[in-house]
Amino acid sequence: MKNFDRDRKYIERKYHNPDEPFNPYNRMAYHGWEADESTGLSVEEIKKGLEEIALRYESESHEVRKARAVEYVLDNTRIDICEHDYFPLVYTWGREIFSTTVNKWKSEVFDSMDPHVKAEYDLLNESGASSMWPDFDHVVPDWKSVLSLGFAGLKKRAQEYRNALAETVGLSSERKAYFDGIEIEYSAILRFVNRLYNLSLARNNEKSRVVRAALRTLTQGAPENIFEAMLTIYLYFMISESVDCFQVRSLGNGLDGTLYPFYEKDIRSGKFTRDEIKEFTAYFLMQWAAIGNYWGQPFYLGGTDANGKTLINDLSYDIVDVYSGLGIYNPKIQIKYNDNMPRDFLDRVLAGIRVNKGSYVFCCEPGMIKAVMSYGASYDEAMDFDIRGCYETGVRANEVSTAGAYINALKAVEYVFSDGFDCR
Repeated sequence: MKNFDRDRKYIERKYHNPDEPFNPYNRMAYHGWEADESTGLSVEEIKKGLEEIALRYESESHEVRKARAVEYVLDNTRIDICEHDYFPLVYTWGREIFSTTVNKWKSEVFDSMDPHVKAEYDLLNESGASSMWPDFDHVVPDWKSVLSLGFAGLKKRAQEYRNALAETVGLSSERKAYFDGIEIEYSAILRFVNRLYNLSLARNNEKSRVVRAALRTLTQGAPENIFEAMLTIYLYFMISESVDCFQVRSLGNGLDGTLYPFYEKDIRSGKFTRDEIKEFTAYFLMQWAAIGNYWGQPFYLGGTDANGKTLINDLSYDIVDVYSGLGIYNPKIQIKYNDNMPRDFLDRVLAGIRVNKGSYVFCCEPGMIKAVMSYGASYDEAMDFDIRGCYETGVRANEVSTAGAYINALKAVEYVFSDGFDCR
């Protein structure tokens, strides 16, 4: 890969500085290389503007108020398209809307709890019997829809759903607020992509020309090649995780399976060579090495189709090879393991662990299929399950995952030996 070693030094400094002590729990405090001030506001100015937005829309629904906050960040954050990277910089990536939306509303919920429920909640947490909090950070998008529709198509689909509901059952105030929020956010996302495209016109280097062509496509519709698909995943991730405050706990519904139709089409048409796709893959994976979230950014490979055939494909091998060559441990790769997995692919993953110290997790596909079916999924849904974040199962595009509590099983043992008294 031409100039990759030089470029890597820039990418590694994009979202944190590897030359300084790194606190992954506070990783979002760093804002990467300095973006052109003319492209937007400083983080301090963004924070001040968000406070003004909160006051301006305080009589609106939560959906609209949050959407307006996201809109403000996307319309005003500084951006950059660098000659050393295929993926643009989002300067304001510290979940700045938290203070005026999510955290504020969370405290309001706790303040309005029934006193008896609140007392029990506090007791369980304080005793160490459990650790409970509202945890919505287990989201896996329906990547098939994201990549087949693009940002413009997702906005259009929401408008069609809204119109259909209005004509049949009518729009309650709750439904109206829901769709208003989507309309505001996706309009802002499209303006943001267009801002990136306009900036790319002012850049004249090899990578910016590739980025420019991709952004032009994404301003109008869905990605058409594998680089545009990777760019869509990256932009969706940055907007959802770092602006809208919803973690994206898998890159693709099986990254190899999600990207393979683009991979196959591009190689067959001559749009990109296999080596060019490997280069894009290296820059793509390095984004999460740069971000450095402490739990590791997951995505999974493999699986089994309805006929019992492995979903491991040529792109699966290329992703593992590129990842091993980079010598990084973030992102972390989950492997859907089954008896049908090609032995040479398994050997390649094991070599990546042994030689390159990559971060891999083997997930037992048959066991996870049974787990999904145990809570009501059909066999077909279970065969197509997502792995979410810390190895949870999920029905693709049809399940919301939240984790309400960690249970301290040893606390019950302690109570047995202390006659039910808390020894803390």
